[in-house]
Amino acid sequence: MLHSALADPKSADLAASAMERQDPQLVWFVGDLEASLVRLSASAQNVNVSGVLASIGAPARPAIERRLVDASTRSAMCRGIASKDAAQDAHKALLAAPEQARDSPMCVAAVVRIAADDDMALGWIADEGEPGILGAAGKDDALPCARLHVAWTKALANRAKAQYTALAVPLGYAVKRCPAEMDGVLADAIVHLPATHTVVVDAIDPYDRYGEALRATCGTLHVVARGRDSARVRERADDALMHSCKAPE
Repeated sequence: MLHSALADPKSADLAASAMERQDPQLVWFVGDLEASLVRLSASAQNVNVSGVLASIGAPARPAIERRLVDASTRSAMCRGIASKDAAQDAHKALLAAPEQARDSPMCVAAVVRIAADDDMALGWIADEGEPGILGAAGKDDALPCARLHVAWTKALANRAKAQYTALAVPLGYAVKRCPAEMDGVLADAIVHLPATHTVVVDAIDPYDRYGEALRATCGTLHVVARGRDSARVRERADDALMHSCKAPE
């Protein structure tokens, strides 16, 4: 009966809704669930099917990987992976997939939501994730500011210098949403990671006072403004000192 229901696109969502997610017996229906997801790729009915598939665990991983690579089912699969019942192995499949297999707003949002509770995902965002995902993490309230602080502490310390140019905008989003939590990250980078001076200064809007939250950063910006960085970077740091860090009149 289950096989018949899944074979009918009109019945697949109802059948998936009736299944208890993470039920060990679901392993026998991975192929049926995947086939139903393909058939329902353009339908709003695909949410329950992808959620059930994501809940199964390791036996469903090859199917999940195929649905992520396929652009027609990618967003639906990521909705399932972002669901509360998704297995850890589904999370791992999303993070290990080729970059183009996450090329969907739903997949980016899924990674950020997973990282709200999953330290493995948070570490991946910090060390390996596309800059666009770091940017989404900075803008999305789904990731608490305290965890954003952890992600950026790791990102600035662990990422290759060649990647710094692409990090300025994502870092700017993080500072904008969570200035108090990011203050120590910026100040520590200025003092201990000279190679980050350009990305840190570029991430600071010199005309935004950030609610007076960047106190430690303002206390260290003179290191850049009076240091050996390029004239442009020194000038931008000086602008921040003159405006962002200026005491209110």
